[in-house]
Amino acid sequence: MDQNEMRLIAHFKVLLSKHKGTKIDLVKFSSDNAYAKQVLEIGTASENEELIVVAMQLMERRGLLPKAPTPPDAKKEEKKSDDVSDRYIGKLR
Repeated sequence: MDQNEMRLIAHFKVLLSKHKGTKIDLVKFSSDNAYAKQVLEIGTASENEELIVVAMQLMERRGLLPKAPTPPDAKKEEKKSDDVSDRYIGKLR
């Protein structure tokens, strides 16, 4: 855990206490991913934009956000090649 993550956790704790009235155990939050995910979901259910942003940043840092699927268009572009040698069989022209 780096200094920026500790700063985010402290900021999250203050915002969560202020806007939701929820207290969190920082030691458990730092060591237990299940507890952290539960608390962060409470933060994302808030109407306070700053609290939601901080919760999402912490979820991203901890790997709690699902990976975004690759759009189908991007997969097609990866397969396309502008290399001339791919267009000819046996590389004869």
